Amino acid sequence: MHGIFGPNTDFHQMLIEKGLIKRALSHYIERLKGAEAIILYAETDHPNELIQMIKEHLSHPLEALIDHETFTRFKRMSLANEIELLDHQEHKIELFAQYLIEGLDLFDVLEANQQLTFNDLLDTHQMILHSDVTTLIIKPANNTISS
Repeated sequence: MHGIFGPNTDFHQMLIEKGLIKRALSHYIERLKGAEAIILYAETDHPNELIQMIKEHLSHPLEALIDHETFTRFKRMSLANEIELLDHQEHKIELFAQYLIEGLDLFDVLEANQQLTFNDLLDTHQMILHSDVTTLIIKPANNTISS
């Protein structure tokens, strides 16, 4: 996700320059038993235009969005972050519990992450393109204070 939407990408910079996002296009992956969701969020005055730009961006061939070298670099960074979390007892317990609930073993997950390939990323991109997309726009209430 960082290589496609991260703050150092051309896409992210273009969104800022066009005034489509105020600060950042943030992203994370939410994992629940049997399901995963990729969540993108940003503060914007132009939600429909931003949504259209994201959809257009994702419709490009993945090879145009991220190259093999960038994938490898992010994969190494991700693995290093996971290993670093194991140095902290509270994070280790949290990770073990999270994966246990999902029926997984933490060390199996680390091994699976090491074995991910660029082709796996290409396959995942195709799944995303053919998945249901839900859009939620939250608008602030018109709060006025009267005396």
